[in-house]
Amino acid sequence: MTEMRVLANATTTEDLQHLLTDLPAELETIGLQLSRLPMMVPRIVDLYFRFPEVAPAEMAELIKAGGGSLVFLERVSFDPLSLVDEDNELPDDAPGVDKVLESALDRKGELSGIILTCPVQGLVWRWRASAGWVDDLQDQLNAAIEVAEDEEVEANSALFHIRRAGVQGLIEKTMNDPSYRGTPPHKRGAAAKRLAPEPTSEEEFFVFTTAMEGLGRRDREAAELRNLEIREQLPELSEALIQTQEWIRSHTVAARKRTAADFLARQFEGWAVHAQVADELRAHAANLGGRP
Repeated sequence: MTEMRVLANATTTEDLQHLLTDLPAELETIGLQLSRLPMMVPRIVDLYFRFPEVAPAEMAELIKAGGGSLVFLERVSFDPLSLVDEDNELPDDAPGVDKVLESALDRKGELSGIILTCPVQGLVWRWRASAGWVDDLQDQLNAAIEVAEDEEVEANSALFHIRRAGVQGLIEKTMNDPSYRGTPPHKRGAAAKRLAPEPTSEEEFFVFTTAMEGLGRRDREAAELRNLEIREQLPELSEALIQTQEWIRSHTVAARKRTAADFLARQFEGWAVHAQVADELRAHAANLGGRP
């Protein structure tokens, strides 16, 4: 199937001015009544014709042949806002878009089109001649918006990776800090905030808050796995614990609970465990040794 080729619109403002001058005579010569009264069409146009594909004389003949007699003529003054889609916001900080809009502002109020509207047998016919530079500005604006949107996507992607690296780096640094690992689980949130650098910008604050949230989740998950591993290894851990000098020198429940907690921290890369888990190890070791 052969695609229809849309010809570039080469109509100039001067062409439009000549048309505006010649149209009344073109229409009246063939017997059509011309009106310049302002009017609105509260419905979709039924037939649409465009200059230069359809010349004014051809349009006049067509209207006459169709039974029309009254033609409304409208002069269109260029409005730069006509280039902008009301449903979509223009991208921020886009020099290319700003440059096109500045060019459009320079032509504000310039003759940019002529519209003929005619009721024919209950239908609405419309013929329009528009300046080619309007199409050019629209194409330039669309291209500039596309470039700006692509750049925004790339910038957002780069920012995403930078933020993710910052968040992951802060989480890793905190979790590898011995003082953080040695802090009791219920106090590690506050410890993490003390260890992290004070954010001095909105971006740093975003990374900080995101990292603290991610750190909390990761810490809880790791602690649950660690507790499960400890409970699965209670017999072996208890056997090893009662052989230590710290255990042998401990004689109270509280002292042996602390000893069990310190022992587990050494076994698990310095991580302080929940008091309940340490007490479970103490109780299991006490049963093996026959002492409280």
